[in-house]
Amino acid sequence: MKYHGRFELDLSADTVQFIRKLEDYGAEYRYYEVSYDTRPFDIIRLDRAVWELRRYCQPLDYDIVDMNGKTVNLLTFELDRVHRVKANNEKWTCVMGGILEKIIEKKDHPAREALIWNNLFFGASRRKGVKMQSSWESGNSPFFLHPEIIDEVLKYVYIPKDVAEGVRQFAKQQAVKEAEAERDAKKAAKAAANQRGKTG
Repeated sequence: MKYHGRFELDLSADTVQFIRKLEDYGAEYRYYEVSYDTRPFDIIRLDRAVWELRRYCQPLDYDIVDMNGKTVNLLTFELDRVHRVKANNEKWTCVMGGILEKIIEKKDHPAREALIWNNLFFGASRRKGVKMQSSWESGNSPFFLHPEIIDEVLKYVYIPKDVAEGVRQFAKQQAVKEAEAERDAKKAAKAAANQRGKTG
């Protein structure tokens, strides 16, 4: 993940671990196709990951022609600029003309308050910490709770084929378990009735 093309992404170990967790637990599923959990302070990890990654979301490896007519590649210069921002722990992502940068600069922008609220990595504030409640949250996807609904849901919304097939297989497994549980319950009830008949 850290290597792309001609340079290495300078990411903190915490950001690499956070992104790996997103990849491992299905971050591409944005619409509750799968169950989820968030750990305490994941929002801070997300803010930091965005801050670290956005620096590379701009042209870095390009050529210019200098005053002597010589073609010069500016990758080293641009990477030095990016790394200097991180080394100085500057909040700006140094994305020239970036949308988030424009939002931060415009104090009356309707998205500005939500972007910088409790965000240690964006905004003009020099604060070193924020007060935040340590909370853990999780949720079960409707497809986990009721996998039998998959074909009805597909009539109305798009679900990736691999997810739909996985839910169908899960529904079959659940149906088998429910049938076994019902059969076992009937056997137990019959055995109990027979025992009562013998002792009565």
